[in-house]
Amino acid sequence: MATEATFSELQRCIEALRPIAPVPDANVLRRILPEPRALVSRMIAAELIKFDMGIAADLGLMRPIEFYLSALDTILPAEAVPIDLVMEEWKLRREFGEELEWSEMQKRFPHLTDTLAEWLAASRSSPRFPTPKEIPQLALHQKFDDFFVLSLLGKGAFAHVYLAKQESMQRLVALKVSGRQSDEPVALSQLDHRNIVRVFDQRQLSNSQIHLIYMQFVPGGTLADCIERLRGLPRSSWIGRRVLEVIDDQLRRTNQTTPESSAVRDRVASMEWTKFVAWIGIQLAEALQYAHDRSILHRDIKPANILLSMEGVPKLADFNVSYRSCGSSPHAAACFGGSLAYMSPEQLRAADPRYQERAEDLDERSDLFSLGIVLWELWKGTRPWQLKDVAQSWSEAIDQQLALRETEIPTEKDQQDSVSQALEGILRKVLAEDRDKRPRNGSELASRLRLVLNPSLARRFEPHPKSMQSWVQRFPVFWLACIVVYLPNALAARSNYMYNQSRVESLNNAELLSTFQTLSLVVNLVAFPAGAAILYFLCRYANALRIRSRQSDRADSKGIQWIWDLGHRMATIGGLLWFTAGIVFAVVLRVMQPDFHITDSIHFFGSLVVCGGVAWIYPFFGISLICVLYYYPEMIRNSIQDSQFAIRKQRLMRLAGVYLGSAAVIPLVSLALLISTVDTSRFWLLLLIGLTGLGLFASFFAYRKLEKSLADYQSILDPNGANITPFG
Repeated sequence: MATEATFSELQRCIEALRPIAPVPDANVLRRILPEPRALVSRMIAAELIKFDMGIAADLGLMRPIEFYLSALDTILPAEAVPIDLVMEEWKLRREFGEELEWSEMQKRFPHLTDTLAEWLAASRSSPRFPTPKEIPQLALHQKFDDFFVLSLLGKGAFAHVYLAKQESMQRLVALKVSGRQSDEPVALSQLDHRNIVRVFDQRQLSNSQIHLIYMQFVPGGTLADCIERLRGLPRSSWIGRRVLEVIDDQLRRTNQTTPESSAVRDRVASMEWTKFVAWIGIQLAEALQYAHDRSILHRDIKPANILLSMEGVPKLADFNVSYRSCGSSPHAAACFGGSLAYMSPEQLRAADPRYQERAEDLDERSDLFSLGIVLWELWKGTRPWQLKDVAQSWSEAIDQQLALRETEIPTEKDQQDSVSQALEGILRKVLAEDRDKRPRNGSELASRLRLVLNPSLARRFEPHPKSMQSWVQRFPVFWLACIVVYLPNALAARSNYMYNQSRVESLNNAELLSTFQTLSLVVNLVAFPAGAAILYFLCRYANALRIRSRQSDRADSKGIQWIWDLGHRMATIGGLLWFTAGIVFAVVLRVMQPDFHITDSIHFFGSLVVCGGVAWIYPFFGISLICVLYYYPEMIRNSIQDSQFAIRKQRLMRLAGVYLGSAAVIPLVSLALLISTVDTSRFWLLLLIGLTGLGLFASFFAYRKLEKSLADYQSILDPNGANITPFG
């Protein structure tokens, strides 16, 4: 981790320079620099010069770069001056109202001729931001304002954080102390989410430059602590329990009590590592979505800014709402140096004035990219990209990181299980260099990560090429519908024909039998082709909707609903055809054959209703299951989002209840027919009763399968509606 070490040294040097800047003599900088190491010292020297120049400019003193080079020529010779240092002097002098000549800059820094030409051609004016004041130091175990300071929790480039007891509220808080006021508390006070550290309030002490922000104290340490501990352990031992061990160490350090019993801790302790990483990611993605919905970006997501509760629940901290002032100022390296490894490509460019991107151009996908790096590091123990060389300047450090983002993440040769493959696929998508290829928002990322917690459901969205899921999705919709719809209709039609023929034969009327046979032929020749034609056009439109959804980032909501209703449509059409046929048979035979009594017509109609019911119920459940299990995941695969899911689920289960009730009623109707029928037709009616009973059993099984499948989908698409635990 050479890069982090370099920026840690830089922060230490900035802290040493801050109280004495601007220095009277550049030799002071030499004494602040770390032990001579050509590349590291050169980069830190350039950043110290920028920092000192900025403070001098705030005091009305404009210093050229040469003022510093005279004392640092062995560390930072003129021919090695980086472009960002020259740009900083250029901006400061412009703000002083100086007219600058290109020839002067070319003469002073000939090695940057081409680079300066490109930058000056595209340069834009940028505001000047004041250099931060010295960070106040608080004495431990003493009262300060309303707070009794207990211990130092951490140090940053611009603030220190203490554990303190707020006397007026009798509560422990994390007290952030800085020498500058910011808009952070105002922006963050509106965030009230279980996975975001709660900011209580702020205050600027009168007659003092001390600014206080007090917020929720999260005692379990940071995700960075966990990653550091895990790196020293065998991968085979990485489970949730290891995280709890780190948390317990932090609790002891701050004199907190470990919870005696906790369902969440029990679950965390037994979680396999890949699922634990997904669980952490789900909560952080939801927290980001909550913040993004309120137009707040984090901009500094890294393991050190993710705190853990006693139970291992992650909480986002240190939202960088003042990113603009960091990205365009001479202290950008001190502000963002340790975070460069977690920045998205667009954020890296926004942190360097050589590029045209601005902080305002960043969106939620930049935060998701940073979260993806954090989750990868938590999962693997190392970040997806490893930087081998130490940068010689801030600009070079950014360029190195940008170059890494363009390279493909190495693929491990070891065989992974399906859960690990699912997580890797999700993280690779999040870490796409092109932000248009990443998940659109935190909700989508959370939904994808929930699939890791449900491997069987994940296989529906990413099926194996040889799986039943893939086979059904490749099989033509029309022929699949023919099997599911026409097979029960054909069996019901055959059973109905044999039953009614035996009943007509029992009447010993040859003319009636001939009329019945002719009418049956005509009805079937009309009904089956008409049904096939309607079925064909329904399937053709369904296939078009599926193709359209695969080619777009987000499936059309109306198209999804149409697919969900396909089983009901096909069943309704079949039921109407059977109902119509029942009326036709009853009326025509009654009109053409006087011996065919009204009771015979009613009985005849009832038999067609029973058979039609069987042919009505099977297609609904069969097609609905196909659409929900196989077509629906295909349609929302690109987004894993469906804002109307709860409404769809309610509608489909209501319909399924009606069809299940019908399946229960039809055997009763069959029994009524059995009581009134003649002996010669009882065999066929008993067969029909058996078919309706089988239909009831199959309908109940299909109903439960639909119920279970929709509950699975709800766990990823509408978890709040499912009233589930944080574990999904």
